[in-house]
Amino acid sequence: MEISARSGVFNESSKSFVLDEPGNDKTDGRFEVKLNGDSLTGKWNAFNKSAVKSPLKTLKLTKKEFVYNPNFMLDKDSNLVDWSNPKDFVEKYTDTDTGKTESYTTSKNRVASEAVFKLNASKQKLTEKDLKNLRKLDLEIIKNSVFARHGYSFKKETYRNFFEQTDWYIPVSNNVDNELTPMEKENVALLNRFTKYAEDKYDSFGR
Repeated sequence: MEISARSGVFNESSKSFVLDEPGNDKTDGRFEVKLNGDSLTGKWNAFNKSAVKSPLKTLKLTKKEFVYNPNFMLDKDSNLVDWSNPKDFVEKYTDTDTGKTESYTTSKNRVASEAVFKLNASKQKLTEKDLKNLRKLDLEIIKNSVFARHGYSFKKETYRNFFEQTDWYIPVSNNVDNELTPMEKENVALLNRFTKYAEDKYDSFGR
């Protein structure tokens, strides 16, 4: 595991600090954070504004206690689009007046289905029948929900984006393999098998 060292300055009187990421990555930036009781509020500014989609982000971290609960699921109003891995597709358009066909390139994103709200790999023994028609992203989310419930700190932005939409996800560990129940381990193995051969569904979205 790589940990990027940060340098910073803490102001005792204002209970605030400025933290700079190393700057050797195009997505590095500066955190300006203030302590308010049990909360941290502030903002993050990218050093290289043209290298990231969102060069300015606001932050609010409130102290929460981690608890494992097998019932935790993604919220029903979760955004089920993987914004981190767009893929270019060549499509054709035929003009009805001239009959001329032109090709153009469009960027599409992977999208999950409602199945991620129905299958819980921490509570039910999954079967091949449950999984055989699911999209690849569905399988990935259902599997990683197991790790999220145990407080796994995701390195992939895709999974972080999904679980940070909930109010229960608290990343506390870089390895939770020993925390999984026997049934969760079996389900994860089955999900891994199906993920190898599953296909993704892509769609066009404005953002």
